[in-house]
Amino acid sequence: MANQLLVLKQDLTAGHQMN
Repeated sequence: MANQLLVLKQDLTAGHQMN
């Protein structure tokens, strides 16, 4: 469960940085 949260957070950060 924690792993999924970490991935989601990373994905959000990556998406924001890319934008």
